[in-house]
Amino acid sequence: MKRLTPAPRPVKPDFDPLVDYPTDIERIVTAAANLGFKVTLRDAAELWRRHAGEVCASWFEVEGSDQDIVATLLKHAEVQADEDDLPAPPTGYPSWLDFAVDTMEIRAEVSCPPNFVFQRSRRTIDTTRGRTT
Repeated sequence: MKRLTPAPRPVKPDFDPLVDYPTDIERIVTAAANLGFKVTLRDAAELWRRHAGEVCASWFEVEGSDQDIVATLLKHAEVQADEDDLPAPPTGYPSWLDFAVDTMEIRAEVSCPPNFVFQRSRRTIDTTRGRTT
């Protein structure tokens, strides 16, 4: 049986903070940068909108120290490592994901349907012809 769930609603703002509050958005981006975080103008606007939305406000004036502003942003944000902060993947691998996939051990019995073709470790295994390329 198929499951029916509500579809996500697109956010339809009644105003655009980038147009209506450009000084506030610049202040948020600057505060984040001063504490070592990169945030786009659009993401800064969305994070501050979520902060204001907690109390059913459409917007709050941006006030306080850099630490206060960033602490507010962190309540609504995910901190992700910048690609520049990650060490390079091992030699011979274009990414850490490729390295992880190639070095993991898979110990599972898999029953493939007829005419099933899958790819693992940069080799294609074609079950219809019983060969590896």
